[in-house]
Amino acid sequence: MGFFAHDACANTALEIKPVEIAVFNDARVFAMDKSGKYQIGQVGGKWSEVNDIRNLGLSLLDVFVATKEGMFLIGSESRLDSDKSTYYTTLIVLIDSGNKNIKQWRHEANFFEAIQ
Repeated sequence: MGFFAHDACANTALEIKPVEIAVFNDARVFAMDKSGKYQIGQVGGKWSEVNDIRNLGLSLLDVFVATKEGMFLIGSESRLDSDKSTYYTTLIVLIDSGNKNIKQWRHEANFFEAIQ
């Protein structure tokens, strides 16, 4: 799937080298590289500027799932406890195909990974 996205978009304003893609309900494509940078656009059409999952509060992204509501980005955010040790908590972010942050859900308990 990553091969298709890279080749089909090679002559557009797609600036990242996607390794993961998913399609929104309105046929726009969410394309993400291995560093967490992503763009939203259309194959053979215009693409958004390069965005970073960290700007959505995500330190790590485990899964992203396209639904009729938008794209659910499921991962974790890093936190510091009282002795300044880093731990991770669940963070789910819902964005639309215009990269608008629709809603976020947080879980305060420590966790290891999210799975689809």
